[in-house]
Amino acid sequence: MAPLDPMRSSNTYMDIVSIAHEIEDISASTSEGHVNGVWQAILDWVFPSTEGYITRAQAQHTAWGGRRGFSDFHTFEWDDTTKQRIFFLVTQCKPQRKEGQDSAWQDGANQLGGYLRMQHGTRPTNERRDVYLGYR
Repeated sequence: MAPLDPMRSSNTYMDIVSIAHEIEDISASTSEGHVNGVWQAILDWVFPSTEGYITRAQAQHTAWGGRRGFSDFHTFEWDDTTKQRIFFLVTQCKPQRKEGQDSAWQDGANQLGGYLRMQHGTRPTNERRDVYLGYR
């Protein structure tokens, strides 16, 4: 059987049996690590290394002043022509017990804002890329 193509709109991560089982096992007492594992599987499916993508777990980010922070996942594409990484996706996970809580979204937005300031705060505005924050 051929692997499911994530680019086909009829395919979803729930069509992958192992991911579906992990999601079905999530409960209020589920750890953030369990949720992270589900996201790792989804990100690896949508952005496969065979297509030039890498998703780093617990990616460390360092600001100019030496301050450090971490994102749960940071996904980039390797540009073989320029030999550079093109970072394009930051994923922050929260435990299931925070599902539906505005505070979880606010916490994630604050984490993302801090990350962006660390990575791009000194970059001239015209050199910054667009940022999109997805709420579920």
